[in-house]
Amino acid sequence: MGAEFLSEAVVFSSGALVIMLEYTRKYYVDKRKSALAKEKKEAEERVQNERIEGLEAKIAHLAQVQEAQQRLLSEVLTRMDPQALVQTDKQTDKIRYESSGKGWWGWLGFS
Repeated sequence: MGAEFLSEAVVFSSGALVIMLEYTRKYYVDKRKSALAKEKKEAEERVQNERIEGLEAKIAHLAQVQEAQQRLLSEVLTRMDPQALVQTDKQTDKIRYESSGKGWWGWLGFS
């Protein structure tokens, strides 16, 4: 009777030990996977933020270039003919008016 109890205790304790080891191993594997996934996501977000910052810098640079070109154009036109500057401003205002007042209908192709 004591031998049976001892043998069953060894069998059940070894089974419990295997279950605990497998549970612990799976816990650490899942923890490692989630850490790698989190690092990958953070790396992708950093790359995306760097791209956005780069695009914003390029947009700001293009705005500065456009302003410089507009100033140069104004200087050239005023040297050539002061009336040409007034005409250019009227054309620019007309283009802005035509493109701004349509709202969503303009995007859809309706006038």
